[in-house]
Amino acid sequence: FGIHALLIVTVTLSPATAPAQSEKSTTGDVYPPLWDLAPENLLDFLVKDNKIVINAWNYQERLGVYKNLLNSSAKYFTAFGSQNFGNILWGLPLQHGWQFRTGRLADPSGVTSCGYEDGDLLCISVRSWWSCMNYYLAIIPFLGAVEAGLFGQLQYEIEILPPEEQRADFCYSVADCRSRIPKLMDEWKAYFEVNNFTFF
Repeated sequence: FGIHALLIVTVTLSPATAPAQSEKSTTGDVYPPLWDLAPENLLDFLVKDNKIVINAWNYQERLGVYKNLLNSSAKYFTAFGSQNFGNILWGLPLQHGWQFRTGRLADPSGVTSCGYEDGDLLCISVRSWWSCMNYYLAIIPFLGAVEAGLFGQLQYEIEILPPEEQRADFCYSVADCRSRIPKLMDEWKAYFEVNNFTFF
């Protein structure tokens, strides 16, 4: 049920339909804010101690996780339109961009400056319900794709940095997520396995 419902939502939020369904951003395009600045390749993230280090609590880096998923899965969606516009995964970064643009990723308590223009605008607050739910819509599919080999043979291990608070609420690696939510990891891995794209 979960993956199927997500697919329906992502098709509905696809950039091909976005201009008709929502207002355009201030730049006049349909991409999430800062899309052009997000890492497009896994090696665009910090590489340290033989690990690709991703700060999923930074808007631009989490957006980069989505961008890498879209770029690496584009070849499977060519039948649905040019320039990867038919990729059903577009709903995920579009939702993330909307959350950023509307302030839903900021600290709702106002105790910290996380996510605010007069503070750290790119910070994603662990105190925001939206941020925490979006974490699972970004990191679990991403790690499922890593496990399925969507990015090829990686020369580095992937390290997802934990937030400063509530660390126990999240998982940070394929092994960690698999131990906590094995069924969901199985579903995302299966989704990204090349053999599952033969129906396209």
